[in-house]
Amino acid sequence: MKQNTTIPAHPLLILGVFLAICQYVVAPVFPLFSGHINFFLILVFMLGVFRKQASSIAIAWFLGLFYDLSTTGPAGTSALLFTVGVFLLVRLDTSLVQASIREILLSFVVFSATYELIYLIVASLFLGATSLFSLAILTFLPSVLLDVIAFALVWVLFKRFSGGLGQSSKEVHFQNPYKLGTPKHGRLGK
Repeated sequence: MKQNTTIPAHPLLILGVFLAICQYVVAPVFPLFSGHINFFLILVFMLGVFRKQASSIAIAWFLGLFYDLSTTGPAGTSALLFTVGVFLLVRLDTSLVQASIREILLSFVVFSATYELIYLIVASLFLGATSLFSLAILTFLPSVLLDVIAFALVWVLFKRFSGGLGQSSKEVHFQNPYKLGTPKHGRLGK
């Protein structure tokens, strides 16, 4: 049975504005060789994980189009890859919201590496790159590494500040310390 793990849009909207600002302020400051952090990729992944709705696919397409128009890469590549990625995450039966950090990081590594590799191949075909191997060493690996480090920080901060959002109603338990009842083993009087 599929759990409803959709959260309200306002925490993702706040995260989206924050990551969009980081994309143009923080990412150019922290390059590693030719690789840069892609905060839009982090936002799209979190959109697919937290918003299991069809509207997430359209939002991912617009984010990809905005990212493509603001960079010098081939137009439409990020829009297509973001759309396909969010479509697959939305259609995923299991929820990553309650998963361990190891499973989430592994999922993001696959997501990021697939995006960066396909983007690198398309960019080398259309922009006339000289050596695919040197691009892989100088761009692909540093970009994935930076994306994963930035994602881990953003994920922990988002989960910390969003509280119990994303948990199904069956998993949220409130304990009333003032409620009288039987202890765990036996009756009150024993």
